[in-house]
Parts: sequence; structure tokens; C-alpha cells
Amino acid sequence: MKNTTNVYITQGSEKGIAGEVIYKALKNLRLNKVKYIFVGDKKVFEKYNSNFPDFSKLFDELLLFSKTKESSFESVKRATETIISTKNGVLVTPPISKKRWIENGYPYRGHTEFFEKYLKKKTIMFFWHKNLKIALFTHHIPLSSLFSKIDKKSIEQFFKKLHNELNKRFGFNFKYVFSSINPHAGEDGELGKEEKNIIKPVIEKLRNEGFKVDGPFPNDTIFHKFRGKKNTVVISFAHDFGLPVFKTLYFHTGVNVTLGLPFIRTSPDHGTGEDIEGLGIANEKAMKNAIKLAVYLKKQEKKDE
Repeated sequence: MKNTTNVYITQGSEKGIAGEVIYKALKNLRLNKVKYIFVGDKKVFEKYNSNFPDFSKLFDELLLFSKTKESSFESVKRATETIISTKNGVLVTPPISKKRWIENGYPYRGHTEFFEKYLKKKTIMFFWHKNLKIALFTHHIPLSSLFSKIDKKSIEQFFKKLHNELNKRFGFNFKYVFSSINPHAGEDGELGKEEKNIIKPVIEKLRNEGFKVDGPFPNDTIFHKFRGKKNTVVISFAHDFGLPVFKTLYFHTGVNVTLGLPFIRTSPDHGTGEDIEGLGIANEKAMKNAIKLAVYLKKQEKKDE
């Protein structure tokens, strides 16, 4: 079908709620000109198909393989390779167990690190909800190493990459607000000098270049201040500065978008849910939002072709 968007959905973690959220999301999702493709281990697919009536009928195509030592990793790798080789499609990934990836010899802390190393691309973790959008300057690093990464050049480079990626994907210019690193945004140097000596000069430089930027704002108020500002992106300097707030507010509805890839990749912003596997109570809204956002972004991309 002309202008059809291929949506590759990986199996996710075999243990947990991946099968359930995939099933519930697709069962009631009606999108035009979309082809759903399941990528995963044959036995995992059979498990999902046994647990959920007509699971197989939700897909237009299956890309199945025999089990490897960690099939959730293999499904991501194969889906990535297929999208790259065909130059067609978007990728939606249910949650995986980072621990099992590492235990089985795959040295990645998650999807993002895999994409960076496998595709040799620098990526940005971007968290989307209609009422709050957060971009992470760093993601899966020890907090003790954060301050060594804070310098004017790195912040400016990060911002311009973020701006270019969001402008390309969403098709319009966002406003950006920088969060702080130190309490009270450094209290004018009394509680830390990074805001005064590094972040503020970068913001002033970017503003003089015509970008819509502001800050830095204290971490304890910035999310309240800009929640509901639909076209504003909060730049947060560390994983655990921004995501506790985002997940508290939008755990069941938020979407993780990987910026910087040669294709669109989204994921629900929640974990594997192994503690509620089989109970039938998993919330599928984030998975549904991840699919819808991926398709929307692909349509935006096609408009520019």
C-alpha cells in the first residue's frame, strides 16, 4: 500500500508485561496506512499468542527467529538491521531487562546505549507527554561523573543537536528552558558556580543567536512552572534529575523517544512489570502512545520528502 508506515514492534522482555501491553494497545488502535510487524523469538511469540486471544491477528507480518541466549536483545538488533537495510519503518520497543542483557554478555545499559554503539550515533533521550517534555543532557552515567561533563562547548553542542533533531522530527521550533544542577540554581554562586559561570553564559550566547531559551531554573520548581506548556522542552542535566518527576506524573502515559537515529524509535516509559505478569492489570496507554507518536513522526517526515 502506498505511503504505508511499517511499525516494527519488538517482543520486549519475555518475563513481564510486554506481551500484555502490546496486545491491549493494538487491540483497540485504529490507524490508517499502518502495517504492524512483530519481531521476536518464535517461542515467545507462541507464548503471547497462547496468553492473549487472536494475538497473531493483530500483526500483518511476523519476523521470527529461533531462541538465542537473550531473545529480547536479538529482536531489537534484527528490527534495527531490517529498518536500516530497507530504509523504511519505525521502531517501537516494549521494555527489556537491562540486567538480563548484561548477564547474557551484551554490554549495554539499555536500548539507547545499544543504538549508540551499534550505529555509531550520538543520541539524546527525549521524554514526551503532551503536557511535559524533557531532554536529558546525560543519561545512564554515575552521578559522580556529571560535573566533569559540564562545560560550555558540550552544552552548546548538545542544545544545537537537540534543536535540530526536534525541528526535523516535529516540524516546528520549541522553546527551551534549562534546569539547574545545584540547589536553588546555585544561589548566584553560593551553592555552586556551574549555573553562573557555565550555563548562564551559554544561554545568553544561544539567545543572541536567535534561539528561544531561558533559565537556568531550580530543579525543585522548573517542572511545576512549565508543566502544561506544550511547546516547551525542559533540558535536564541528569537522568535522576528529570525522570523522577516525569515518571511520577506520566508513568502510564509517557513516551521515550531516541533522537539522533536514522529512523524513528519510541518506547513506553515504564519497566518490565515482572511483579504483575499474568494478572491482567498492565496499563497499555504508554505503549499505545508510543505507537501513535512513532506513526505521527513518520508522517511528519514524509511531508518533508
